[in-house]
Amino acid sequence: MVAKQSPVRPARKAPIAPVRRPPVKRRTRPRLWAGALALALLAGATALTLSLVGGHGSASAAAPPVTPSISPDSLATVETVDGAALPVREYELFLSQDRAETFAYFQQHDGVGDSATFWTTPHGGQTPTAYIKRVALADATNAVVQQVLATKYGVVSGFTYAGFLEAWQAQNASRASALAANQVIYGPTSYTESDYFTYVSDQMSEQLQTTLTSKGVIKPTDAALESYYNTHKSQFTSSGGPVSFGEEKSVVQQYYVQAASTTLVAQQTKQATVHVDQSVLAAITIS
Repeated sequence: MVAKQSPVRPARKAPIAPVRRPPVKRRTRPRLWAGALALALLAGATALTLSLVGGHGSASAAAPPVTPSISPDSLATVETVDGAALPVREYELFLSQDRAETFAYFQQHDGVGDSATFWTTPHGGQTPTAYIKRVALADATNAVVQQVLATKYGVVSGFTYAGFLEAWQAQNASRASALAANQVIYGPTSYTESDYFTYVSDQMSEQLQTTLTSKGVIKPTDAALESYYNTHKSQFTSSGGPVSFGEEKSVVQQYYVQAASTTLVAQQTKQATVHVDQSVLAAITIS
């Protein structure tokens, strides 16, 4: 049987800071249950332990014609970021995530909608295919840099997508066995690959923020927090109006730490050594 969780939450929690995006609203990524369980499972289920890899690179406005298409389930490397590999199968998650935004972007900027030739018709010098590949690589790179930092600071011991897939399958097998035995489980009866990746990614992000703070990389001093509060007062209000720094200090710290972590990831992304395999990228089809 499935039991619903009723976690205790603070009155207000700071949102996870978004990755830089084009001027279009993106969907909110689902946040899933069970904190450190996934990280522990990934570490124990396989010698290949966690590291969300991502990718950022420049995809040309028009992908070179050529090569036969590559399977979306392929583990061939489309990009490396500071030596960490981004396989096609993982990159496909980001492509899927950015589809709706791509449609919205071209609708807003060029007045075009979905059609049989949508992905291959250029608008303003770029096709929707080139656009989504570029945006998805940028998103993936942010993710891999965060994972590299998580490894560096001991949040995880390393990550491969093959290891992630093993852990995902083990998680779902465990849930299926529990259900068959009429045992109580919390959360979904099974995870999709995309949802489990999102869950693990979010947990890693939160644990990285905690670790960066405990190691003094991020320093939420009273002076720093009060300065952040004064600069972002509009974020700290209630139905009765502005809320004082003293009342909101714990929430201010959440916002501050998340902002500092996002800044650190952005800085590391700019300094990262990125190599895109253009032949693999060109072989990825969008339809």
